Amino acid sequence: MATETTPPLPVLRDGEYEIQDILAKGGMATVYKAHSRSLNGPVAIKVLEPRLASDRDLMVRFRGEAENIHNLHHPNILEVYYFAEENGIAYIAMRYVPGGTLKDLLEALGGPMDLRTAARVTAQVAAALQHAHDHGMIHLDVKPGNVLLGDADWPLLADFGIIRIAGDTRLDGQRIAGTPAYMSPEQWKGGPIDGRSDQYSLGLMFYELVTGRRPFTGETSAELKEQHLSAEPARPRQINPGIPGPVEEVMLRAIAKEPKDRFPKIAEFGAALVEAVERSRGMQLETKQAIVSVVPNLLALVVLALVAPLLESLPNPELPVFRQLTLNWPIALVVAMLEVALLLSIRWPIIGLATRLMGTAVDALDWLTRVYVRIGTDAAGPLHVSKWRNAALSTAEGLINVAYLFLIYQLVATPLINTLALPIDPGLTDLIATGIAAVVLLVAAVIVLRIYRATGPIIGVCVLSICWAFVSALPLVDRSIMGDVSLQWLVKLLVGVAVLAAFLAVRTRVQRSVREALVPLALRQFRHLRRGQLAEQIAAQRLQLESSVNGLVNVLYLVIGYAMIALPLQRVLLGLVTPLASAIVITVAVIFVTALLINRLRVSSGIVTATLGLVICSPTLLGLPLFVPGLSGSASFQWIARLIIGLGVLLLFLGVRRQVQFACRPLIVPLVAQQLASFRPSTTEGEETKRRQSLGHFADTLVDLVYLLVSYFVVVAPVTSALVLSRNLAAVSTLVYLLFVLAVAYVIYQLLRDFVPRLRSVAMLA
Repeated sequence: MATETTPPLPVLRDGEYEIQDILAKGGMATVYKAHSRSLNGPVAIKVLEPRLASDRDLMVRFRGEAENIHNLHHPNILEVYYFAEENGIAYIAMRYVPGGTLKDLLEALGGPMDLRTAARVTAQVAAALQHAHDHGMIHLDVKPGNVLLGDADWPLLADFGIIRIAGDTRLDGQRIAGTPAYMSPEQWKGGPIDGRSDQYSLGLMFYELVTGRRPFTGETSAELKEQHLSAEPARPRQINPGIPGPVEEVMLRAIAKEPKDRFPKIAEFGAALVEAVERSRGMQLETKQAIVSVVPNLLALVVLALVAPLLESLPNPELPVFRQLTLNWPIALVVAMLEVALLLSIRWPIIGLATRLMGTAVDALDWLTRVYVRIGTDAAGPLHVSKWRNAALSTAEGLINVAYLFLIYQLVATPLINTLALPIDPGLTDLIATGIAAVVLLVAAVIVLRIYRATGPIIGVCVLSICWAFVSALPLVDRSIMGDVSLQWLVKLLVGVAVLAAFLAVRTRVQRSVREALVPLALRQFRHLRRGQLAEQIAAQRLQLESSVNGLVNVLYLVIGYAMIALPLQRVLLGLVTPLASAIVITVAVIFVTALLINRLRVSSGIVTATLGLVICSPTLLGLPLFVPGLSGSASFQWIARLIIGLGVLLLFLGVRRQVQFACRPLIVPLVAQQLASFRPSTTEGEETKRRQSLGHFADTLVDLVYLLVSYFVVVAPVTSALVLSRNLAAVSTLVYLLFVLAVAYVIYQLLRDFVPRLRSVAMLA
């Protein structure tokens, strides 16, 4: 706020208003802060520039407009106390609002405003403008700088009528005035204007609130005029993918170039905006209207799903309608279409709910990764959630769309196929089914492509993998081609390979993202071990950690890729070779690739990281087709093979046990020590040292417990499941389970023995 020690206007209205400071200064008026003697408090005085006040015609219009403004009583319009002319000075006395403007708030946020808050503020301003329009007033300068924020950030629209008075809003020969960034096309043209011009400006203001930037920018007024008249703004969801589709539609309608394409009244724009935001936010307790509108549709959907079998069973299945088409199929199709209509009616509330759940999960992940680690030192956190949060939230809509697509297919496909095929030729059933499945896959591809463009490659590929899961469950037409090769499984294999190729295309980006998240975190946790080390040694440690991360990501790629294409590949190979040959080919290939990756990890990062990679791969190795019960014809082969692989992995894992315990101590001990110190800090160095030693034993025992859990998944579960297949060895599986339970009980006892006394001492002395 600018101040002046010698105000140019000391008093007005015989001393009623004592000018104190300059609040704002524009081309047509200056706003002062003044003290009101009668109110015994501050007021704002807006003084028209002398060059405008000397125009008598203008002053007649000014007085008429000021009288209208004075009579506009609305909770979202800045209250006007008094207006007058004194010694050639035209001024308006109004309420003083110290909270600043909406523009100030937006600049303080440094980015988009919360969607619901922005919609609430915009709707309140729309209500104020509608009240003015109903009284024959048009604002013509709606912008964030003219929306003041009162108590509790209550929006108050200011500067009513000044632009209309000072400039030409009609074809009367005077100049056009307004703020170029927010002026409507009809303002620029100088033609007839109504309330829809304010709607355009308000729509641009909301655009700026939720995207963080104006839709049109330019160095000169001529550039802005050209954009307002002919250029289309960037779609808001391209800037902020978190904006729901219905909200974007309302925004774009409000800022249409032609007034006839906008809402008839600005109040309708405000109501539509709030309704779109609430409808897409999901079913919240405070959103009573959304709940009332959704619950009947949900109940109708449930009732229809329950009575659908009854409706379909009422007609005689043998009753012909046309040729081989019977009455039950058209009825089933009608019921399915009704279910689809009810599902579509609650689609946006479901998207809103999914978005809220995903937002909560993302925020929880952000908090979890920053707590105790980087909070206070890095506001963005190790995962930099703020950079990709909006993109992640926008995937909720795409995921729901994919789910809807395949759910609708499940409901409609069978009755639709039969209703279309049976009246013509039953032999066309497979052809029509294939065509419908192809359309579903094409629509799914379009949805995934839109998500990819809006959110980037990494999130897009993750959504593609989820979509692949739906495609894998899709009951495609099972035809044989090229001999005995299944068309269904060939299509699923091709889709899986495409998804895997997309994953591989972003592998380096995934590795970089994981490195940026984990390597600094690891270096920070082990910083006490690096005291006294040279810069070259620290750099070498960083390179080794980065290499370890890259190698482990490659291992995860192998596990995920195998899960994607293993079953379709096996089914396709069954049409070319015997089941045993197919199992051998897949098993040998996976073992070969695993060996290459693990060896490469051993060379670049050491035996500990290589062993960790082998542990990650072990469930995949133990589930290879060659080790599936019954395939090789020998049950003993199954459990022997699994036992050899499982024990091999476990022995390697046990071989690095001490190294793992040493690495985990710096992670576990400080964390637990901080929690204990919050109850009772150590009073001496010796006490703290003893506490750390005790916690070190606790950390070692905790690692042993993790080792037991890993051994269960690596050895106990697969080996015992294979032993059960052999009647002679069934009792052995029970013995293995018993030994495992005893080992877990012993380790838990050790854990409690080391830690419980420490907790008791803290509780007694806290």
